[in-house]
Amino acid sequence: MESTSIPRAPRTSHAVCEVPIVALTAVSAHTTDHQGFGGISLSIHRAESVAILGLDAAGKSLFCRILSGDEPLSSGSLRVGGCEVPAPPESRDHPCRDVGLVESSGDLPARLSVIDNVTRAQVRTRGMSPILATERARALLARVEMLAEARTVAGKLSNDQRRLVQIARALALTPRLLVMDDPTGELGPSTGRLIADVVREATREGTAVVLATDDLTLVREAASRVIVVGAGRIVEDQPAADFFLRPGTPQARDILARLARADVEPEAEPEAEPDAVPDAVSGVAEG
Repeated sequence: MESTSIPRAPRTSHAVCEVPIVALTAVSAHTTDHQGFGGISLSIHRAESVAILGLDAAGKSLFCRILSGDEPLSSGSLRVGGCEVPAPPESRDHPCRDVGLVESSGDLPARLSVIDNVTRAQVRTRGMSPILATERARALLARVEMLAEARTVAGKLSNDQRRLVQIARALALTPRLLVMDDPTGELGPSTGRLIADVVREATREGTAVVLATDDLTLVREAASRVIVVGAGRIVEDQPAADFFLRPGTPQARDILARLARADVEPEAEPEAEPDAVPDAVSGVAEG
């Protein structure tokens, strides 16, 4: 079978291959519920897949919004493709147009079809022709196994299907960085495996991917680097293989142990009611 390339939306001209896709320098950001980060610095490069781990309320979602440029900074700087943010966000050349965000609470316009959800942003923000945008949308929907639902309105999709379409929509804009907040949360195992495949394919094409997740299976299958966050700072940052073999801090070891337990704990079996056992069976047991 001949391989076909997916038409690509034009990227903005900010990125230079020698600079990181995203660079945070001494960044502080805080929310009204007192979550926050103080003085964090890191860089993310082309084709990296970075997992963000942390306990509940560690600020993983806030971290995603910082990386995507959607969270105002109290101090420090955020650079995307070598250009400092903020710039006018409505500008077509705004650096964060090169960052795609798939939010855990995000949704799709319910009355639009799947194909229109993936096509519309390409036309509006990238200036693609409707024909090329539709061609790219169909190819990406095929990648996430949703092409058969292309004409279905989004309001009729399952949770798993909506998440896959959200990912296709984000990829349609050819982001240099794709940020995914809890991408496999409450989804079925087969959808989780498909998302891992999509992440690996995206990094092979040069996209950097950030995964804020509690799903250790996804981390093992798709991440090349692990960052552990907690108490408003980066606790640990190392290659994924090293993290699983030798977590370097007590906090990282604790998080890994807790997530590993949650990963393998079976669901509790419902208790059988005593009177549910037939008398005949009961009599045989008594011998």
